[in-house]
This record gives sequence, structure tokens and C-alpha cells, in this order.
Amino acid sequence: MITLNRNKRKIYVCNKVQNGDLKTFNEPIELYENYAVTNTEADLESFGMDAYMYLRIMTNASHKSYYHLGDRVYVNIAPPEIHDNLCKNADYEVYKDPVLSLNSLTVLLKRRSGK
Repeated sequence: MITLNRNKRKIYVCNKVQNGDLKTFNEPIELYENYAVTNTEADLESFGMDAYMYLRIMTNASHKSYYHLGDRVYVNIAPPEIHDNLCKNADYEVYKDPVLSLNSLTVLLKRRSGK
């Protein structure tokens, strides 16, 4: 029920590439995922100023290769036409290691702007 196709929305994921001290990102991958606002403690809904500070993505276990700690994600905005190696305009970042269970994958995103 959590990963119904009718509820999926488009996001773009830029995978992090670490070369020594230099951190760059690959070109965005277009995915259709289910996400909802949450907080850091539990699956409770958030309200008020911090409502969109954290997003929780619930997806199929087959998407585990797309998400890694530190990857940047375009959720509310589209990526630029010409790829930016630093993904400066990405509005979210993978906050914790994705949690893989038997049939599903849970990814926690944190807003980069801090607003």
C-alpha cells in the first residue's frame, strides 16, 4: 500500500562521488517515489515551521542502489539543463543511511537550506 504507483511523484537523485577531499555529484537520475513529511524521531507527521525540514521516502527494495548517505535530491525544483557537478540547487540531501527491510527501503531526507 505504501508504494502505490498512483501516489508516486518525480524526484531527481544525484549520487555523491568522493575523490580524496573533492566531493562531486553524478548527473541526476529521474525516479518516481512516494514521500511524506516527517520528523527525525518517528513516523509522526510534522506541523508548523519545520514541516518540510525532513522527508521520508518509502520505496521498493529494488531501489537500494540509487540512494547513499550524502546524495543530493531535487524534490520541489527541477535540475538545471546543464549538469552542475556540485548540485548546488538541490533542495534535499540523504540524511541517514537508507534502511533496507525485506520488501521496502526507507530513506530520510533533510532540507539543505535549513529554513
